[in-house]
Amino acid sequence: MASIRSPRPGRAAALKISLLGPLRIVRDSRAVDLQSKKAQALLGYLALPAGRRHARVHLAALLWGGMGDVQARHNLRQCLSVPRRALGDRAVVGEGNQVYLEAAAVEVDVATLERADGASAAGFGDGDLLEGLSVGEEAFDEWLADQRARLRALACDRLGQLAADRAAAGAVDDAIETARRLLAQDPANEDAHRLLMGLYARAGRRSAAVRQYDACVAALQRHLGVAPSAETIRLRETLRSQGAGEPVPGGAPAPLASAP
Repeated sequence: MASIRSPRPGRAAALKISLLGPLRIVRDSRAVDLQSKKAQALLGYLALPAGRRHARVHLAALLWGGMGDVQARHNLRQCLSVPRRALGDRAVVGEGNQVYLEAAAVEVDVATLERADGASAAGFGDGDLLEGLSVGEEAFDEWLADQRARLRALACDRLGQLAADRAAAGAVDDAIETARRLLAQDPANEDAHRLLMGLYARAGRRSAAVRQYDACVAALQRHLGVAPSAETIRLRETLRSQGAGEPVPGGAPAPLASAP
């Protein structure tokens, strides 16, 4: 069931759907709770991206793959009624054998991330797609795993761009915070480790810079089974040999690469 107060007559509903992290829905500034996990999964699928039309038979197979066609289609009708009651018929649209989420009626955070540059993506990267949701359906769970990997890589790319931009602008503390957020998402990102080493050094924190090298070595071995690159080793040696007042080599940082 979905719990929400009805919007005022004649007033269009303002809908926001956040898919990064646990599903969050806001309609007319009020939170909407879709208690059914299948309804959450269905809405998440329709929202990625909003506007794409899906055949009912495809949706039924996606979420009730172990059932016969008749029962699966019946379950889809029942499940579809939950987000339609919560969000309105103008948002969740059924036309014949097709179902879609009206793109003009809803704002979805994933679409914002996909359009964003580094600066405007500062709020992203702290949660997986539909975090905590599992419905035990192989087809849906495979789709969800693929999308989570894609969006995690995209969020890391945006955070890497932001960290490099902030470092180049001299905003060292902000760049450090962003690089650490990136490493929380992508622990084996050697470019981010190297940037953070240089940022710590620029802030006069040489011991933290050397400790970051050790963290880089451990992360690369644990996640990828490789040693750090020659560039990272050279930076470590430079940091150990230079005094606190000497500049860190390398100039402005290059954009960071996310893991493939």
